[in-house]
Amino acid sequence: MSDNPLKSYVRTPKLQVLLPSRGKWGDAETASKITGEIPVYPMTSKDEVMIKNPDALLNGESVASVLKSCTGIENVYDLTNNDVEFLLVAIRYATNGNEMEIDAVCPNDQHVNRVAVDLERILDSVEEMDKTYQTKLENGLKVNLRPMSFKNAQRLSLNAFQEATTLQTINDAKLPQTERIKVFNKSFEAIADLAVETMIDAIVSVVVPEGDEEKTVTDKKFIGEWVKGMSSAEAKKIQEKLDEMNKEGFDHSYNVVCEECGTKFKTSIEFNVSNFFGTGS
Repeated sequence: MSDNPLKSYVRTPKLQVLLPSRGKWGDAETASKITGEIPVYPMTSKDEVMIKNPDALLNGESVASVLKSCTGIENVYDLTNNDVEFLLVAIRYATNGNEMEIDAVCPNDQHVNRVAVDLERILDSVEEMDKTYQTKLENGLKVNLRPMSFKNAQRLSLNAFQEATTLQTINDAKLPQTERIKVFNKSFEAIADLAVETMIDAIVSVVVPEGDEEKTVTDKKFIGEWVKGMSSAEAKKIQEKLDEMNKEGFDHSYNVVCEECGTKFKTSIEFNVSNFFGTGS
């Protein structure tokens, strides 16, 4: 394009952002490219078509394509989901401007408020995430964790959609009760198996107390065997920490005053990409 007289009219970055993770959990090549400021470009017309493709949205391909186009990041699936959500806010800002309208339901009278969210305030709330997240179990084990990757977040979303579709099909089909129970059990087993897999992936290491010393376990095989055999209470405590971590990095909530009753409440911004970039949203 060096000789193209239109070269100076192609899109340029609208802003530069620092990612919440600063590349702490990416592979070496990706991490080296995302530790500093990332230029964010507005979406192209092709990007807007991609983001409205239902099939590509389900498997994450459209989001990966748009992020690559608007930031230059190659391995989007290696990013933390925190980074991806933050970049979606930045791309929305670069493409459509500072305000984004969302619906916020008042907890007092259930009135649906149409609220204009200040995206710049959200972008300014970015904070660097810690290198190490740890939760300690009652048995003395210290579990070191990493935030969920975009790859695993997409696997969970796709699995949830597929299982919901399966269950709806079962409800609509005229199957004997015994057959329905078998399919239900298989569906819930698939959901449980994926939840275990993502938890194993999120555990960086487990510190085992041995008298006055400690032993650190990093072998995924050993960690996997332990996770599959742990109590539900231990799994719940680890999952609670993971859920807390996956909301870190920037402010996901917004203060609202109900236009009907005046109640003040906080609403969460949902990162449903099809709605996030939807027409008129």
